[in-house]
Amino acid sequence: EIGLDQSLSMPEDSYVLNYFDGINNYLSVGAPVYFVVKEGQNYTNPDEANQICGGTGCNNNSLIEQIARMSKMPNYSHIAYPASSWLDDYYDWLKPQSSCCRYSTTNATETFCNATVVSDACTPCRSAEESAQSSRPSPEEFIKFLPWYLNDNPEMKCAKGGHAAYGSSVKMISEGNTSQVGATSFMAFHTVTKTSKDFIGCLRHANEIADQISMNTTAEVFPYSIFYVFYEQYLTIVHDTIFNLGDWYFRGILCTRCTGVRDEPTTDQGRPCRGSTR
Repeated sequence: EIGLDQSLSMPEDSYVLNYFDGINNYLSVGAPVYFVVKEGQNYTNPDEANQICGGTGCNNNSLIEQIARMSKMPNYSHIAYPASSWLDDYYDWLKPQSSCCRYSTTNATETFCNATVVSDACTPCRSAEESAQSSRPSPEEFIKFLPWYLNDNPEMKCAKGGHAAYGSSVKMISEGNTSQVGATSFMAFHTVTKTSKDFIGCLRHANEIADQISMNTTAEVFPYSIFYVFYEQYLTIVHDTIFNLGDWYFRGILCTRCTGVRDEPTTDQGRPCRGSTR
């Protein structure tokens, strides 16, 4: 079986063996896995946003929907729970009914009003009329209010604040007076992993899911989890071993043949002796 039993790397009297035993007996949650969307996806464009989100109006084969379907087959996909979506939560946060996104204007400067702030000066980021006409923000509104969302802490009156869950999931790129969304990530959870076979299976299927998402959408996606770096080598170790053995085998044959030719007996004139073979 491909992999390495971690307990074999420890002395028989090591206290770490008790830790490994505890993991095998009591661990009941898998490691988080992040599906990272590389920079280049335009979230202000409804067509491209619909390829990522999972709420009303989103594509059936969007990133969130594909991960959600895989989470219903955990024994195969090694995905235990659907991915959390900063994009869908951001749309909910912007709704005027939620009272999450509000701002006050002082001396032509707009200041964010947290949901706990009680003031008549605070007005919704999007009016009820705007929300009724279009449930999605305009490109200008999307970029304008996103930093407020990513810095808003969730609390009783607004549980959709994105700071705690998504503060490090969205990279904002500023270019002069303009900003855009760079690379982002969507977090799900793997199934419980205890053996090398489990870890390798998680990595292999996460790569397959990311490749499938990249094929069905305009997004370029790759997966990441903290243990991937240790098990990446096992995905190709059989192929690499066969290739290296075959390479050295044929090199050995070639060297033997070359050595045999150089060692042939010759006459004084440098010609092979009669009866010698090449």
